[in-house]
Amino acid sequence: MKILFCCQHYCPYVSGVARVVQEWAEYLVQKGHEVTVATSKLSFIQQETIKEVEVYRFDIYGNEVRGFKGKIDRYQKFILDYKSDVMVVYAAEQWTFDCLFPILEMITAKKVHVPCGYASYNSPAYRKYYKKMADVLKKFDMLVYHANKYRDIDFARKHGLENLVMIPNGASEDEFNHPPNVDIRKKLGIAQDEFMLLAVGSPPFLKGHWDLIRAYERINFGKASTLVLNGYYDYSINLKNIAKFFLGRSDRIIRKKACKINENDSGKNVIIANLKRDELISAYFQSDLFVMASHVEYSPLVLFEASAAGLPYVALPVGNANEITDWTGGGVVVDCLESGIGKLVREKDYLDKLGKSGRDGWKNKYTWKIIAETFEKELIGLVTE
Repeated sequence: MKILFCCQHYCPYVSGVARVVQEWAEYLVQKGHEVTVATSKLSFIQQETIKEVEVYRFDIYGNEVRGFKGKIDRYQKFILDYKSDVMVVYAAEQWTFDCLFPILEMITAKKVHVPCGYASYNSPAYRKYYKKMADVLKKFDMLVYHANKYRDIDFARKHGLENLVMIPNGASEDEFNHPPNVDIRKKLGIAQDEFMLLAVGSPPFLKGHWDLIRAYERINFGKASTLVLNGYYDYSINLKNIAKFFLGRSDRIIRKKACKINENDSGKNVIIANLKRDELISAYFQSDLFVMASHVEYSPLVLFEASAAGLPYVALPVGNANEITDWTGGGVVVDCLESGIGKLVREKDYLDKLGKSGRDGWKNKYTWKIIAETFEKELIGLVTE
């Protein structure tokens, strides 16, 4: 098959979208398919090949609601000229999907869309956008969802849309079958007997780092502990960051709180990091507890990755965290970070049980190979029907 992916971000950009599409694309290439990705521009690069995946980059930003910046006609022409068997558009509310609205009926390829959660569904600014969404989705041949119950798939069912397919997220066996040869505790100065908590995500405030660090400050661990907050922290001076500072949502506020905890000599330590991928995977394997404190998620990859490393997790009930926990058995979902973490830190046997359950669940059902193979079968069925 000749397959075209359209997504706002692709590697080396780091995001959940980029990760999922990369895993699917590279698997499909290995299976002998011709795969191309249309995505956002990075620096001066316009076209490149990454692990046999052809990547075309467009200098376009925005969406239907905020408006577009860039030559969307160039992207539309590329889509119409590129005669693929299947076109897969990943996520709504972004330009690679929204720019297609006027030309959908002109595209001859089988059309697949992964809505990816509808983050702004309840925003008044998106009311008109979602008022016409059902008609847009009817022009697609398949709709793929990562959760059995969430607002995007609920929307499809409410409007009587057909050809709905549920394919979960996962984690890479290439990365998680064996721990990297990196001693991340030694690198970060964390003793082997310290209780190590890990949180991963950017932007930090949206991923709940502020809520987590405040909860961490109040928890009695009964021993030395370290909280690692991994993500991209933006300390640049601009109007947006100044506004965030005065609204209490600045990366600097989190760092200030971390410094205060570290200076208290209370046996607690906070490390703010932006680890390389092998370092991060090592942190998954060497931590004692993963914490997902996000305000907004869809189907968080970090819970699959924690499970893949045998790292028990505690998560707030965002996205389909409850569903992932039912699938993997790798952690618990709580309403309060402080009490949820506080109960777990002293229950080593229970944490070990959760870690083993998560690891086994991932191996059996949620490796990227298993997930991508399922996706490939759906695409083949779509093209040959």
